[in-house]
Amino acid sequence: MLSTGFAIATGTNLFIFPVSSRLVVFKEMTGYIMSFRKVLKLQMAYFRSLESVDMFRDSNPTVAAVNGAIAALKALHGKMALDLVFAKRDFAWGHLKASDIGEISRLLRGVMLPLVGMSSMSDILHRVAEQQGYTGTLDDDPTIVNMEHRAVEEYHLLMKSLHGPFETITVAMDEALEHVLLRLQFIKPPKAKKHSTGSSDEADIEAKAGTVKPGSKDFARQFETKIEEFYSSRDQTIQDWCIQKGLGVPSNSLRDHVNWNKALELVSTVTRQRNQRELFVALYMEYLMWSTGKAILDLVRFADNKVEDGTMTKNRLILPGRKRFIKWVMSSLSSDSTPHEDVGTIDVGHNQVYLGSSFSNAKDPEHLPAVNAWQKAGNMVRKVPRTMRSPHGAFGFRVACAMMSVRNPYHRLYSNY
Repeated sequence: MLSTGFAIATGTNLFIFPVSSRLVVFKEMTGYIMSFRKVLKLQMAYFRSLESVDMFRDSNPTVAAVNGAIAALKALHGKMALDLVFAKRDFAWGHLKASDIGEISRLLRGVMLPLVGMSSMSDILHRVAEQQGYTGTLDDDPTIVNMEHRAVEEYHLLMKSLHGPFETITVAMDEALEHVLLRLQFIKPPKAKKHSTGSSDEADIEAKAGTVKPGSKDFARQFETKIEEFYSSRDQTIQDWCIQKGLGVPSNSLRDHVNWNKALELVSTVTRQRNQRELFVALYMEYLMWSTGKAILDLVRFADNKVEDGTMTKNRLILPGRKRFIKWVMSSLSSDSTPHEDVGTIDVGHNQVYLGSSFSNAKDPEHLPAVNAWQKAGNMVRKVPRTMRSPHGAFGFRVACAMMSVRNPYHRLYSNY
């Protein structure tokens, strides 16, 4: 019966549901990148809404949409971290090796961290409202009410000044993520549209000569140029903000050492603190946007390298590495019910997060851990009776006894001779 069960499972996997662990992980990576694109669009809609709404009091529906997309992204990240262990052990016929899958996972985590950080903007504005006293009723203090209205108008002007650079870099990052999907063959390229002779699209070829579409060879260079342009625009944004506040700062405000405490000494301490928070919010948003773009650029370069070195041009036999194969064999032969240590810990960046002692092997209260060769050899001997008294061994012994106890119909005939 055991061999029949294995045969049915193998046939189901090969012919009915031919889905490998690698294919599952590739689908999850595709969903991972598509979630990035969704979060970027929702966050841009949230930033656009901050140009007109009262961010301290009005309920913003885009906040719930961004938080929901981030929660789905985190859930997919946790699922992929567990499936990645089994995908690296697969024998397959394909393009990417186990090391390539691990590198893609690492680069995706690098994009996720600053992208999730941008979702904290609503919490930051809520904290600003609490610190400035904007959470009370509008009939409390006319001075605080006037300060609140002025702060809302200042944030409106700030978000309008950031609208152009944020819109440009968001569109560029969305195209870069599409470029990664195309270069790694996670999605199929769109079919070219056929135009009739003399159409307007065919006549305007020269106007599209300077643009590089996702999936093209020189896309990484164009995307890097847009990131540098966004970084340069940060200087202009801060200079415009300083002119609006009546501050004089050097031309290269983000590169020179500027005494901001002295520059922000205005009429009162309350005004100075409000302007500091507004400045730091702008710098925080711009830095996270720039960090997200740099992380996506690393992912784009990796995808382009896999195409240039011939990895994505033809299929080949993918085998797990020697160390990974040995660990897989040892975990298969082990009698412990706990999986390998890869399941008990989760990679976060370059660190291993320990999930608790409940994932570790059960300790024997009657025997201390082995410390020398004789004690380790004794543990090997103890595994023999442990295997025999396992549930599987007990079941096999019962089957053997049942087979031996079946009455032979010729037993009485043979006994007469």
